[in-house]
Amino acid sequence: QKHIMEVDSPLEASPRPIRRLDQLLGEGIDIPLTMFSMWCVYHMAWYFAIQLFFRRIPQFKKRLQDLNIPYESEVEWYARCVSTEHAVGALILALLWHLEVLGKDFVLTHTAGYFVFDLFVVLTHLQDFRKETATFIHHGVGVIASWLGLLIAAPTWLIKYYLLTEASTIFVNLRWNFYVLTNNREGRTALFVGLLMAVSFFLVRTLPLPYVWARGAVWVWWDTSSGEQPYSTWVKVVLTCVVSVFCSLNAFWSFKIIQALVRAFRPGPVKKQSRKSSASEANP
Repeated sequence: QKHIMEVDSPLEASPRPIRRLDQLLGEGIDIPLTMFSMWCVYHMAWYFAIQLFFRRIPQFKKRLQDLNIPYESEVEWYARCVSTEHAVGALILALLWHLEVLGKDFVLTHTAGYFVFDLFVVLTHLQDFRKETATFIHHGVGVIASWLGLLIAAPTWLIKYYLLTEASTIFVNLRWNFYVLTNNREGRTALFVGLLMAVSFFLVRTLPLPYVWARGAVWVWWDTSSGEQPYSTWVKVVLTCVVSVFCSLNAFWSFKIIQALVRAFRPGPVKKQSRKSSASEANP
């Protein structure tokens, strides 16, 4: 009995290893993959349900067809409705994770499933979305970042910030939907909706950019706060690349929003914009 205790104690005292890709190839991969598949089906179901609902409204369908909306297609309207659904859901799930009601796997597979759904929509309507390179890259990075949060010991603060940025997506979509339905970019209401989008974007994406990039892409090379062991070199490289791309895209969209604000408040005659260029000024 003494011999058995001497053999078993080190095993019992050993810290729980950080989940890695080689560990997920075993039994551990079943749970996140099941949840991921569930969320993919969930978001796809939302897409078809929204499509079915709006197609039953003849006036709405005719409105979308009559207007010269971006991509000359209805698909972006439906995709943005699902985008808003995901943004609201991501914020709620992130709060529940913060309160320790849900686990990280449940939250991140929800977001990973959405980005896979969105990439599927883009790829199946490539002719419509062929010029939205930044959006395509952003959602590809979203899939990678979501799974990195599951596969490696990614910083918790970075994952929570990544989910928090979805708050601005709600107002970005609100602005786009308003322009499509009203065909109006002038007046107080249009300005108010545009300012809501700009303020939310700057608060959660633009202002934190220097801190997020410095801590997530630079300081990570000296940070040893990942928990039970320091970050490995390949984790540092991956985090640096993902965070740098993520911050670069947000900086690009911030610049586009600033351009739109300058045009909106510049005195003198306002140059009429095409619907496509106006809607693509903020398209994360």
